[in-house]
Amino acid sequence: MTVRTKLNSIIIIAISAIVAFYIYVLKITYDIEKQLDRVERLSQFKEEVSTLNLMMEYYFSTQNKRYASNIDSLFLKLESSTNQIAGFNDINIVHQSIPSLENAFQLIYKVYETDSLYQDKEKREELLNRSKILIRSDLSQLLSLSYMVSSEHYKEIRNLQVKRRLDYAFMIFPVILFLAIMGYTMRKQILRSLNKLKNGAKTIASGNLDKRIELKQGDEFGELAVQFNLMADQIKVVIENERALSDQIKMQSQELKSSNEELEKFAYVASHDLQEPLRMIDSFLTLLESKYSSQLDDKAKQYIYYSVDGAKRMRQIILDLLEFSRAGSFSGELEEINLEEVMEEIKHLQSKVIEEKSATITHEALPILIAMNSPVLQIFHNLIGNALKYSQKTVPPKIHICSERKGNFWNFCVKDNGIGISKEHQERIFVIFQRLHGKTEYSGTGLGLSIVKKIIEKMEGNIWVESEGVGKGSSFYFQIPLKWVKIDD
Repeated sequence: MTVRTKLNSIIIIAISAIVAFYIYVLKITYDIEKQLDRVERLSQFKEEVSTLNLMMEYYFSTQNKRYASNIDSLFLKLESSTNQIAGFNDINIVHQSIPSLENAFQLIYKVYETDSLYQDKEKREELLNRSKILIRSDLSQLLSLSYMVSSEHYKEIRNLQVKRRLDYAFMIFPVILFLAIMGYTMRKQILRSLNKLKNGAKTIASGNLDKRIELKQGDEFGELAVQFNLMADQIKVVIENERALSDQIKMQSQELKSSNEELEKFAYVASHDLQEPLRMIDSFLTLLESKYSSQLDDKAKQYIYYSVDGAKRMRQIILDLLEFSRAGSFSGELEEINLEEVMEEIKHLQSKVIEEKSATITHEALPILIAMNSPVLQIFHNLIGNALKYSQKTVPPKIHICSERKGNFWNFCVKDNGIGISKEHQERIFVIFQRLHGKTEYSGTGLGLSIVKKIIEKMEGNIWVESEGVGKGSSFYFQIPLKWVKIDD
């Protein structure tokens, strides 16, 4: 039997007991009220008989007609009261006594009121005395009878009250006992099941996923134990899969790390080894142009120019690749870096371009970083250099650098009034070798922002750009964790 069924059974039994008890109380109450009503009617009857007895004695003493009139009225009331107590135990004699009383009184009344009816005084007195004795006897009998019946009804009321109390006890006690036994049994079963579930949950929570809860009862707790065991099986499978996946990810991460290290080494070695042949090509082409310039026609000179220019650009690409391979590989001691001094150094390095373009570079108060100088310098140098390079030809560049703390990060912004970037290209510019313009329009290799992104990500930060579109300037945002910032307490 399920817990729900047991609870429903207890509720139904309790409600049924309450309803039965209520019906029984109503019945007993009705019986008591019925007896009380009879007692009240008998009390009224007794009062009227007592009054009649008193009026009779007054009349017998005074022969006052006023008392006779009252007696007639009392007989009418007694007839009504007699009808109301009809059916009471031993009260049927009343129906015989009242007419007898009334006839006896009428006889006495006639004797008193009609002198000529009985002229013999002795017979007259004898008749009156017998009638009075009859009346007094009947009235006394009626009073005794009414007292006796009232006592019986009072006794019945007391018996009903005692019976009600006893019945209450006999009805309520078994129900309470049954409910108590059922409640105790259910409590014991529920606590036992809960303890098994709790202990099983603790064991599983501690890491023992082989633990199973043994509850072989066919109720909700048994079903819960089955579902709990199924959940433990699923958790075990998920954890095993997660461990296998984690091991696979670790292995792949290690392989990827090794591959990246090999690629960086290859890029470094390749770029380093390629520089020497390119220098030789550049040198020999320059010598060829200077020594044999008079013997070459314009077309040959143009070919030599293109070759030298290509060799220089190739060399710059190799240098940038070399820089990209080294970016993010922090080596050396951490030091305090005053960004105010970094800004001054960048202005000095870019002084020629700043002067040519009449550029303005401003900045707000900047924090002191705890990092390595070279990567930090490269971040700001590349971002400010890009802002100078991609400025509008007719508008002097205005570059502003600001920063603020946001939660667990320190945010920086390099804002310019340059040519801007359309929204569809704002992610593309951080990809290696991606350029939005031809080399004749804007020089460069397309590695500057890729290097910046790599350094910032190595610092566990993030970089993005915001621009309203072409011709509306750009804002380069990047954030780094607070561990790279010196914060005064």
